[in-house]
Amino acid sequence: MKKIVLNAVKILLLIMVVFEYVAIIPVNAITINEEETLGDYKKALKKLEADAKAQKEKEKLTQSQINSNYNKYAEAGKEIEDAKNEVTELEKQITNTNEEIVKIKKDTAEILKLMQKLENENIYASYLSGSKTMTELVIRMNDINKITENNEKKLNSLELMISSNEKMSKKLVKYQDDLAKKMVEYEEKISDLKTSLIDIQEGAKDIDEEIAEMKSTIKMYENMGCKDADKLSTCIKVGNNAGWTKPLNRGVITSAFGYRIHPVYGDKRFHNGIDIGGNGEGTKIYAPATGVVAIVSIPGQNGVKSPRCGGKMVYLWVTIQNVKYTVVFMHLLDINVKEGQQVTTSTVIGTVGGGKKTKSWESCSTGAHLHYGVSKNNHYTADKTQTYSKFTANYINPPGFPNKNGWFYSR
Repeated sequence: MKKIVLNAVKILLLIMVVFEYVAIIPVNAITINEEETLGDYKKALKKLEADAKAQKEKEKLTQSQINSNYNKYAEAGKEIEDAKNEVTELEKQITNTNEEIVKIKKDTAEILKLMQKLENENIYASYLSGSKTMTELVIRMNDINKITENNEKKLNSLELMISSNEKMSKKLVKYQDDLAKKMVEYEEKISDLKTSLIDIQEGAKDIDEEIAEMKSTIKMYENMGCKDADKLSTCIKVGNNAGWTKPLNRGVITSAFGYRIHPVYGDKRFHNGIDIGGNGEGTKIYAPATGVVAIVSIPGQNGVKSPRCGGKMVYLWVTIQNVKYTVVFMHLLDINVKEGQQVTTSTVIGTVGGGKKTKSWESCSTGAHLHYGVSKNNHYTADKTQTYSKFTANYINPPGFPNKNGWFYSR
């Protein structure tokens, strides 16, 4: 997830970070402009909020396009079914018409045979000669001709109908094919839009997280008395310490810095700090140097998932011999400080947890202890739910402690 690295002596957030909508940024320190003011940072926040609004509108539009294409897809499917039914009906009509043509042709052949027979037997001639007047003769001749003409007309009409039905059937088959192609196009469009929607939603999520982080940081500076016109470098004073003190009055190193078999998951993982045992839950934890509280992370609050590995945490910025560090305290039972608070070596950061009393929000501790980590540079994560294992890039072995299983009895 994105990380905003703040300078412990002259802390400033890089405005450019506001405009990068990536899911993950490496832990490496980001160079920041120390000449920006709190007002500049608030302006950047407004720009980011506007971008978030635009992302929401884009998400809404994309979802609307997906719904529209779903409707078109459904309509095309219905039209294909209707076209299939029409083709089936036309095929029935063609079959029935063909049967009618066969019948008419048969009837016509029978009439012609009958007429030929009548002629051979002079009955036809007798029928005509039996006319008393010329008019009657014409009428009788017309009657005979009409029979054959009507059959021919009906036959021609049926053949035209077959031809028309066959053409219509071909058109409907082509229409079905065209609709099927359109359905494929709609499917592809829906798939592309869904992919775009996921990207938009992820981008919106990143922006929302960064907005929350920026608001938290602005509040931190305001709590320190920083005004909009003030440079952030003048808002906070982190003393330069000559050396480290320990966070506990006594303790034993139960797990050292480096690779180890994880006590909960059972696999080999890099341990980014040291575990200090030998103290019960509720034991006071102190700041190891003068500094400023960067993050207070509590499961179930401010978007932090619950339960989580590490439980309640505090991140502290300190400077030791002109070198900036971030100190991390994990598995806390109680937290006695707030973000932006300036602390000294006598400040109680919180109390030892990790035991039975923290099980409701602690997911990977096997007993009461303090996880204590030190990382070079001042780091600040944009996502407070991020697991501690992702802070490996700049972590060092906390100085001034004995090896594993070694005890210390003073700070």
